[in-house]
Amino acid sequence: MNSYRRVVQVVAPMILALMLVTSGFANVPPLIESDSPLSMDEMIDIAVRNHATYQKAVEDVDNYNFARYGAYGTFLPSITTGFDYSNFRSQQQILVGNVLQTSEQWSSSTSWNLTIYETLFQGGARFYQLRQAQLQSSNAELALHRTRDEVEYGVRTATYSFLSAQQTLEVANEVLAQRQDNLRYARARYEAGDVIELDVLQAEIDVGTQENAVLEAEQGVENAREALNLALGVDLNSSFPVDEQLTPYMPDFNPDRLVDIAFDSRPDYQSQQNLIQIYRDNVNVANTNYIPAAGLYARLSRAQSLSDANNFVLWPEHETRSAGVSLDWTLFDGFQREVRRQNAIVERRKAQWDLLTAERQIDANIRQQWRTLTRLYQQIQVTENNRELARRQLELEQERYRLGASSQLNLRNAQVVFIEAETTHIARVLEFFTTLAGLERELGRPLQEVPSER
Repeated sequence: MNSYRRVVQVVAPMILALMLVTSGFANVPPLIESDSPLSMDEMIDIAVRNHATYQKAVEDVDNYNFARYGAYGTFLPSITTGFDYSNFRSQQQILVGNVLQTSEQWSSSTSWNLTIYETLFQGGARFYQLRQAQLQSSNAELALHRTRDEVEYGVRTATYSFLSAQQTLEVANEVLAQRQDNLRYARARYEAGDVIELDVLQAEIDVGTQENAVLEAEQGVENAREALNLALGVDLNSSFPVDEQLTPYMPDFNPDRLVDIAFDSRPDYQSQQNLIQIYRDNVNVANTNYIPAAGLYARLSRAQSLSDANNFVLWPEHETRSAGVSLDWTLFDGFQREVRRQNAIVERRKAQWDLLTAERQIDANIRQQWRTLTRLYQQIQVTENNRELARRQLELEQERYRLGASSQLNLRNAQVVFIEAETTHIARVLEFFTTLAGLERELGRPLQEVPSER
């Protein structure tokens, strides 16, 4: 009994682990808890390893690569074999004199065959189908590359949103500290008789309002962190600092050149070009239906039947051999060949229109995002200056209020201007980097990998 328990203790965990792996539950999102900041490249690598969409694209690549073997296999002979065994038994009761007797009869048959068939000529259809399989495998690789572009875009935008949320929280805490100072100034001036109690009450309300704003900003940071963890494909409770700065810069490129780069780099555009070739090969395959097909075959069969016996014969004695050449030529099939050929031609034309549409859409998207990026960069220069002026104005009003040279209304107005300037600047910077990430997604490659024009 003890030995049985030991076996169960060893085997049971192994069976459970195997069940988890085969059922897919072993792919648990990793939990990342680190005090060291992660760079953008490190986060993208984490997302590539753990993002479900990317891993599904990897499975598609493996599937199409394996399907390519099937295209090569059409050039090899097909081999089939079969075996059959039957046994027959009958009983019949007959009356012999006054005695009832049972008469039995037995018979058995055994057959076995082996057939080899090799297609000698099929109008070139197998060559076109092989090229289609290769193009489909290439398209799977391109789809994987495009999926990586989408994953990178998701990681970048989630990171920028997280950093912006952190900046919003910093501004909220800074304003809270300012309003707490204003409350102390109001109380001091009230005790000195410079202001009425209404100023103190208003300052207390401002502090409470800003405390609520801080709570909302803290929730915004947590929501943004969770969205980043989703983009990375890791556990939602993961926590780590981010080594990335939101410092706007204007890339030194010409939109015309960026459009040309996109046509060379976009994997989905290249996939569309491959798709046209696939449909063109479908037309060629349809054309081969008008050409005769030839094949070579060889067959070996053995069979034997036994009566009044219940024997099993693995290798029968009676043997038949045959070999020959087959020629098939469809002269008329009710216009089915014509229908298939016309469908292939139409699909090829539609793919060409899709390619033209994709070209125009890529061109328009890149130019629009470039104009948006240029406009945002110019606006950021203005918002950066405004936030510095608003900060300076607020500091002056705080000092004047502390000295009794300004009213609380002027101070509150300066704080509103400061908050609006900071919020506007953070929003413009976030929009700038989100647009930049979208431009890189449209290009199909990071701007850092594009050589400068100068």
